[in-house]
Amino acid sequence: MEKASLNPAEADALADRKFGGYTILEHLGKGGMGDVFKAVQPGLERVVALKILPGILARNAEFSERFLTEAFAISRLQHQNIVTIYDYGEENGQKYIAMQYIQGPTLGKLIQQEKRLDYARIISIAKQICRGLKYAHQSEIVHRDIKSGNIMVEPGDKVYISDFGIAKVVDAPSITTTGMAMGTPEYMAPEQCEGGVVDGQSDIYGLGVILFEMVTGRPPFLADTPLAVAYKQVHEAPPLLSKRVPDVPPRLELIVAKCLKKPKAERYRNADELLKDLDSAHLDYVDLAEPIPPKPDTSLPSDLRITDRRGQDRRYSPEPIAVSRSYLWGILGLFGLIMAGMAFLLLRPSSSPGASLRWITPTSATGPSAAEGPSGPSSPADLFDGKRSTAWTSPAGKEESEIELSFRTRMLLTGILVEAGYLIPDASSPGYAFPKTISLEVDGHKPVRLTLAETDAPQFISFPGVLAEKAKLRFATGLGAGSKPMAVREVRFLGLPYE
Repeated sequence: MEKASLNPAEADALADRKFGGYTILEHLGKGGMGDVFKAVQPGLERVVALKILPGILARNAEFSERFLTEAFAISRLQHQNIVTIYDYGEENGQKYIAMQYIQGPTLGKLIQQEKRLDYARIISIAKQICRGLKYAHQSEIVHRDIKSGNIMVEPGDKVYISDFGIAKVVDAPSITTTGMAMGTPEYMAPEQCEGGVVDGQSDIYGLGVILFEMVTGRPPFLADTPLAVAYKQVHEAPPLLSKRVPDVPPRLELIVAKCLKKPKAERYRNADELLKDLDSAHLDYVDLAEPIPPKPDTSLPSDLRITDRRGQDRRYSPEPIAVSRSYLWGILGLFGLIMAGMAFLLLRPSSSPGASLRWITPTSATGPSAAEGPSGPSSPADLFDGKRSTAWTSPAGKEESEIELSFRTRMLLTGILVEAGYLIPDASSPGYAFPKTISLEVDGHKPVRLTLAETDAPQFISFPGVLAEKAKLRFATGLGAGSKPMAVREVRFLGLPYE
């Protein structure tokens, strides 16, 4: 996004003089569409934030239209977590907006100052941003540039969303070129980086980045150029929060992970869904600064919890919930189907009496010769030898590597466990890539394609039963030919003999 601003001489020239009837006090900084000044509104003697679009940009039809869009967007929004607009006008060819003045830093500066916020503050700030977004989306306005630099924080952690310079008003004509990516790359959703359709779910992705930044002190993706950052937003999985901050509450980590899902279908559908999960995020942590209350003698089922969004506490309803008889029969029927399926898998006759699900090791594994790793060269068979201290490394320059497997008899495979990377990487370890996908191919059957996270932790993925005596296992980086070799230290199958 282009930054429109006055040069320092012009900014200083405006200090201590009138502009549009306002008395300018000081230059606050640069916004997305112009410089922002602290000023006093005549008559009311009210301190305002005055955003001025320089004359040279006001003569540009697109910039002028965006500036009007911001004024129009904010004027439609009256919410406790969104800055309020007071006035819009023009003087000597320079357009301006007078907005609510927030006494406090941006959230980005607050994170820089304090390095790391405690979880109670993180959740409180995120909920306020989420409420503001929920209201804006219900008013058919998409912000499109949600980032920590556009969140203002007053003393007491009162939060305001600001800078609607590139907001999308649903019922307004488009002022941007189709396919143009607009926003700040570190906070842009994948569809936004690709110039696709941007909606409320794109703002939710930006809030997920802010949550990640509040926990770790930095956004999940950084690079030397905006284009490199945008590439990572589209193609790379975000780092696991618990790898960066081990004490992060599991519930909060899951919320952030869902916000940052690449496909929209896997992301929160709207701000209200996210807000409901944020309301329960505090259940996973204990504020050590507060005394731990004694446990009550009795407890109520978790499905009796309700949320009072006027406060920070969770309440319980003393009234029992009526459950219909048909609902109970449905649950019993589903339970019966599950038990029948398990009985079929576990009790079906096999070549080994009393066979049950267990780890299955191929009798042979062949494939391309491996690149040399820290422990020397290795073969595809090393993937199944149970020695996690070494790793098979695929040949360099290949996006995919295929390994052929053989089992001693026909097996019913129901899951796979994968550990990627070196167990203890050090300075002598060569660079390598994580596999992004695994495909299990059996003759006569459609390949089973599984997606992996970019982590060296064990990953277990279950799938519908596949009968195999011989199979092919294909690893892919998704990075294209010429990328670094993949390092995989262990693969295990879960299944049982089948006749």
